Amino acid sequence: MVDTPAVDLAKAQQAGITTVWRQYSFTIYLMWQPQVQPSYPVPLATTQWGVGDNATLANGTWTVGGSDSVPGRFAATTTYPTWSGGAPIRQSTCSGIALGY
Repeated sequence: MVDTPAVDLAKAQQAGITTVWRQYSFTIYLMWQPQVQPSYPVPLATTQWGVGDNATLANGTWTVGGSDSVPGRFAATTTYPTWSGGAPIRQSTCSGIALGY
């Protein structure tokens, strides 16, 4: 996994930028798939969480910070997840449950 910063702070400073930030929000879906075939995963519940970070330049020094929100309680749903692009989906198995992440 590559987890490098999306912003080069030295280049930002050269361009006169003094504040950078990024914010991400996510929705987690709890899905169930019946054992009969053919069958499709069915959404049961969702919860949301997020993460963000920032950097501010003052007196030639960058100060970095960040925040995140812990997922709350799951709420019942019948809405299916949608994707607008992003990370590839990999399969894993945990206690007999197939997870996409």
